[in-house]
Amino acid sequence: QVTLTESGPGIMKPSESLFLTCKVSTSLSGYWWGWIRHTHGGLEYLAQIFSDGRTYYAESLRSHLTITIENSKNEFYLKVPNIQPKDSGWYYCDSLYQGTLS
Repeated sequence: QVTLTESGPGIMKPSESLFLTCKVSTSLSGYWWGWIRHTHGGLEYLAQIFSDGRTYYAESLRSHLTITIENSKNEFYLKVPNIQPKDSGWYYCDSLYQGTLS
């Protein structure tokens, strides 16, 4: 069983930069990994990254987020600069599925 552990700053103030880390208990190879935000409106898929560095962003957030990966550490990351109230929610990481996006 794969364990994913998120770490980050918790509560933040507007205009600060959010940086989140997801540590995975196994190799990242061959999978898509992603960040999801849970708000009162439901779940929002923010960004995905494949182990080879390919990325996919929610269209409305493409210019606002950066997802990166560090295979040697079995970690991937999300950066949200200049956060605003609209960025509020619970952020968590997940393994999305095996294969590639078409």
